[in-house]
Amino acid sequence: MKKEVRIFSRAQFSIEYLVMMGFTLVLLIPTILLFATESEHIKSDIAISQASQIAREIAYKAEEMYYQGEPSKTTLKVNIPRGIENMTFQNKEIIIYYKTSDNVILDISQITPINISGNISTVQGVHLIAIKSEGDYVSVSET
Repeated sequence: MKKEVRIFSRAQFSIEYLVMMGFTLVLLIPTILLFATESEHIKSDIAISQASQIAREIAYKAEEMYYQGEPSKTTLKVNIPRGIENMTFQNKEIIIYYKTSDNVILDISQITPINISGNISTVQGVHLIAIKSEGDYVSVSET
């Protein structure tokens, strides 16, 4: 009789342990998924903010070089975040195309009062950007 009670007690303890582990997993898995999703959204928001700052810096320096006149030149050091698909300089606008983790392309644009043209690599990392006054427009290139 005592042996049966001891075996039953062990089995009850094992089942209770499995039930507790099941409840823990039921609570833990959604929390981990929520954290991962929110983490991706935060990373995306930071990258968008960095891209906007890059566009503002280029626009500010381009305007500065334009008003100083030819052959004014300066160099900017920028950190291009992950997800930047393309950067275009059209007439008086800087457009940065950013691809979110949901595969949605966002246009981040900055208007300038001057004509601007050029080409910059969009590979993630630190880049040196040369901004040079060409008289009636400003050229932007990578050094």
